[in-house]
Amino acid sequence: MKLLLIILWNICFFISLTNAQMKSGLLDGKKYSVEMYVGKEKDTHEQLSFSNGIMDFLQSTKYGFVPDEYKFKQKNDSTYTFLTISRSKKNGVMTWEGKIVNDDIEGTCIWTRLVENPVNYTFKGKMIEE
Repeated sequence: MKLLLIILWNICFFISLTNAQMKSGLLDGKKYSVEMYVGKEKDTHEQLSFSNGIMDFLQSTKYGFVPDEYKFKQKNDSTYTFLTISRSKKNGVMTWEGKIVNDDIEGTCIWTRLVENPVNYTFKGKMIEE
């Protein structure tokens, strides 16, 4: 019984530590123009927008993806990492994970589709100045 309580306490501690480090909101108002690649081949152009704690992408509506909350970690004054998951009833799940350094952004996007193999993207881009 003691062992079970220790294990449960450690799990709760880890979850609270993760939640304390991953927050949403700091990237709000930023937009990035990115190129998406499958392997070394350029696949498509995309725009990532952060607003009200949500990350959205230009073609999300076209494919039925619902934008979701983003989580981020601030590494230092100019470097952030982020994670968000977008879901579509018809088209599966897109898991976006990236790194922002100053005005540059790069990362991966795994599109797990319902009836086909997942597509693994990488992306790179720059912040859009408005």
